[in-house]
Amino acid sequence: MKEEMITINNIDYYDKPEYWPFMPKEMFDILELAELKGSFRGELIVAEVPKRLFDKMMSDYNAAKR
Repeated sequence: MKEEMITINNIDYYDKPEYWPFMPKEMFDILELAELKGSFRGELIVAEVPKRLFDKMMSDYNAAKR
């Protein structure tokens, strides 16, 4: 079964240091590569990341904020 992917705006996560401690390395690498390649969709740089990694990052981030 193919892994579920989501498209995110790089500026919302890659450029925000508050997410870095919670961001899986695999996800950071995907966002960094998108920045380097300039994967443009319209005016935004976007990346497709595994949904499971994104959900884990957000869960860990939100838990730390409590």
